[in-house]
Amino acid sequence: MTALARRVLDDVGFDPGFDLAPERLATLRAALRIVARDLPTRGIEGEPEIEILEDWFPVGAGVRLADGERLNWGGPVLPNMCDDPAMTLTSLVIMIQESLLEWTLAGLACVPPASPRRPRLGAGRCGRVVVRGRWRTHTGAGR
Repeated sequence: MTALARRVLDDVGFDPGFDLAPERLATLRAALRIVARDLPTRGIEGEPEIEILEDWFPVGAGVRLADGERLNWGGPVLPNMCDDPAMTLTSLVIMIQESLLEWTLAGLACVPPASPRRPRLGAGRCGRVVVRGRWRTHTGAGR
């Protein structure tokens, strides 16, 4: 009976999420502890945490920084990515790296066109830039 149940679940493509397979969430948290060591080099302080994104389909996980900002650019880390520790770490690093790159590019779009520091990115909206280790929007409001 167990073999039949497994076969039926495999046939329908059932994949348990973080709620039914808590070991996946534990693997993801362990990977975040490794990645979090490098975040202070970007001026990001505080302890980041894993956030389950229930409003996404399929349900996945993102990272929430201590100041409340989300790092989930490029999509969440899915539960099936957390079966192997190396895959979990790689997925998490890519998501965080893409999020930080998006913030950097959005910040560069705010540099005046005549500035020699501005690469040729074309017109873009102003986003977040790092000012003395704090994220700021183009209006100067700190987060």
